Amino acid sequence: MRIQWIVSIVSNLVSMGLLVIVMGQYQVLNIQKQREEKLKTEVQRLANEYANDDLSKVTMEKLLADGNKTMTELEAAMAKLSPELEKKRKDVDACQAEKVRSFFQFPKIITLTRQCLFSIFYPIHTNMND
Repeated sequence: MRIQWIVSIVSNLVSMGLLVIVMGQYQVLNIQKQREEKLKTEVQRLANEYANDDLSKVTMEKLLADGNKTMTELEAAMAKLSPELEKKRKDVDACQAEKVRSFFQFPKIITLTRQCLFSIFYPIHTNMND
């Protein structure tokens, strides 16, 4: 009878050991599934980011090409407008010089006008008093 008890206890211990091993494998399998899901989401995120980077790169290249085209157009327009701008600047300088000259001549003109008016109206005024 002892042998039966010993065989029974050993078989129970072996069964429990196997049960622990099976449960451990089940836990390992669950952990691996969770890691797999995390990795799948990370791969998807990186794929989306890569696609967005490619789209951004294409957009940036297009913007750069448009900017370079606009810059060359503006440089051509500046080269075309520079002589006109220089001409206008000379006209403005001449106008400013004329304005300054007129400003300094204004008191002379006022004095001459007063003298002229005085010479015209003073004789009339003196004749009326006589």
